[in-house]
Amino acid sequence: MSSTNDVALELAGGGAAEGTVVVADHQTAGRGRLGRGWWSQPGGSLIASWVLRPALPPDRWPFLTLVAGVALCDALLVVSGVKATLKWPNDVLIGEAKCAGILAEARPPGAVVIGLGVNVSGHVPADAAEGATSIVGAGAEAPRRSDLLAEVLRAFGAFMPNPASVLPRYRELSATLGTRVRAQRAGGGSLTGSATDVDEGGALLIDAGGEIVRVTAGEIIHLRTYD
Repeated sequence: MSSTNDVALELAGGGAAEGTVVVADHQTAGRGRLGRGWWSQPGGSLIASWVLRPALPPDRWPFLTLVAGVALCDALLVVSGVKATLKWPNDVLIGEAKCAGILAEARPPGAVVIGLGVNVSGHVPADAAEGATSIVGAGAEAPRRSDLLAEVLRAFGAFMPNPASVLPRYRELSATLGTRVRAQRAGGGSLTGSATDVDEGGALLIDAGGEIVRVTAGEIIHLRTYD
């Protein structure tokens, strides 16, 4: 399969019901944010996308990426005992290494697709992603991918009646909040400051020299204290 997100977006455009799930053992054109590719090893990754028709205004759809991140972290803990954290907006980390990514894409009118890719047991090549790891690579046993997906969807669904209810848990799991960061903004330019919070629109709030700046899209770099 080229991409589970592509298939799910096509299905959504054809009227597929909310909750339709697309799963692949391997994909040849997986992608992450900002047009980046997403590597996966056949049989070694969980690759899935699902269709939503949320009762939220479209400007709040990006928040669903945060909900999916929390759902995946909680599922990893339940299914494999792994304690993962979240790097805003869509990376799931074990320690300081990335083990999963999440991508939300809209399909007008009224549909959004949530896609995730999790490195489960596959070997992660050195050039796949800087600092990447897998669940097995982090020292845990490989869970059944079907069990992990079922728990992710259960946890995600539990938050959907009130998506904003995920915020306290997101803050607990965040590896970004309280950290000095550099934000490479999607529209160009950058700013440096302390990541202080995430709001109900999914935006990261950065204290840049006493001014609170709302960042809705871009690349976040965690800085060491001497950077």
